[in-house]
Amino acid sequence: STPWAALEPMVRACAAGLASRGLRAGDTIGLLSPNSIHYPIALFAASSLGASVTTLNPLYTPDEIATQLTDAKATQLYVAGPLLEKAYQAVAKGANLTRIYSFDDELPKEKSGGGAPPLESFSALLATTDAPPSVQIDPASTVALIPYSSGTSGLPKGVELTHSNVVANVLQCELEHVLMDSSDTLIGVLPFYHIYGFTVILNIALCSGATVVTMPSFDPALFLKVLKQHSVTVAHVAPPLVGFLAKHPAVDSVLPLPKLKELF
Repeated sequence: STPWAALEPMVRACAAGLASRGLRAGDTIGLLSPNSIHYPIALFAASSLGASVTTLNPLYTPDEIATQLTDAKATQLYVAGPLLEKAYQAVAKGANLTRIYSFDDELPKEKSGGGAPPLESFSALLATTDAPPSVQIDPASTVALIPYSSGTSGLPKGVELTHSNVVANVLQCELEHVLMDSSDTLIGVLPFYHIYGFTVILNIALCSGATVVTMPSFDPALFLKVLKQHSVTVAHVAPPLVGFLAKHPAVDSVLPLPKLKELF
């Protein structure tokens, strides 16, 4: 768990660590991971430097990872430990990475394959004691996030979202219907690499001071346990999850959920 008081210092430490390792305004760093508590720290640390973050589907093949990293011109990569081999394979397929940061503290003793970029743990970035550099950015033109479309009507395409785009989208959602405060707890099961999870769950929760309980993927038993154990008040779900909640007999075991006030 990450308490609110620790979040900003961790973002600043991570930003300082990235800057000392060559990440600059205008650069792009990839983020290849299922939902985790590292996600917002990694993302906002890079964007605070004026760099862009391209978020990748953790189910992608090495070819797909290499294609997106190359198209987004990513030079560095955050990766969840179990996906590290995929990242190395993407490098072998042409992804031009100079550094990789693993969310796992236990790193492999040897790099996989020749020509692999330097590998460090994410915790090494968080251990940075220097202050991050002061970076002046233009919110209207500086790209903060580059998510990719699903590719249903062709190849996936990168969508360049500026800082102003992201902030405006959060405000739109808040004005429309997504009202939360620090008493709320959300379940973060929809993927943060997708704009829905990024904006409506991660960003709005952070803006409102709410708690987010992250799940790396949907697991029926764990999903129901989280709803009950963490007294979730707001749940964002996709249509298949609605079907699960409506029909699965295991749902009865956690009902009633008196604190669940919103289901999106």
